[in-house]
Amino acid sequence: YDGKRPLRVLLLGRINRIKGQEILLEAIAAMPAELQSRIEVRLVGGAFESTEREHALAELVETMGLTGRVRVLPFIPDPSEHYRWADIVTVPSRRPESLGRVAIEAMAYGRPPLVSAIGGLVEVVSDGETGWHVPPGDAAALGAKLQEIILAPEAWRGFVAAGRARYEAIFSEPVAAAAITAIAADKLKTTIARPGRVPAAREAETRP
Repeated sequence: YDGKRPLRVLLLGRINRIKGQEILLEAIAAMPAELQSRIEVRLVGGAFESTEREHALAELVETMGLTGRVRVLPFIPDPSEHYRWADIVTVPSRRPESLGRVAIEAMAYGRPPLVSAIGGLVEVVSDGETGWHVPPGDAAALGAKLQEIILAPEAWRGFVAAGRARYEAIFSEPVAAAAITAIAADKLKTTIARPGRVPAAREAETRP
């Protein structure tokens, strides 16, 4: 992203209050008109239990005058096309994320994540290195950070490579598989060595 076209922002997740779609809309609506014209947003996801939330979100976009800037799109099993479209991915959750799968996937695609400083997202995204943190539920802070991202693209150009490297080092499938194997092996070792276990039981547990 070089700032010569609108910044493409992706929010991917279930449509509900927790995921913070409204926070992002408030942040954009409060921007000066000149900056609003320099941003494009995709809100991708479904409410699943009903379509009422999806319709309500689309109506909110229209009410806020953001129809030309924001698109509400349905959930799809493979969101790769949306990641490829985006310049950054935002996760403005109001409540803690246990891991932050979307932020991890964003880094895998080389898309810096802009996330709420809450729960597992703080551990996943390194603020100022692979992405950005903002206070949860704070539309003003989110809007200010988006303006900074739009106006100074050179300041975060290195986040793309840094995020990809962090993904490969910590979250990629081979690393995750190795970590799970190590945890399982340690658990087995602890079980076998537990005081009071008779030799026959230990032998049975380790027999092929």
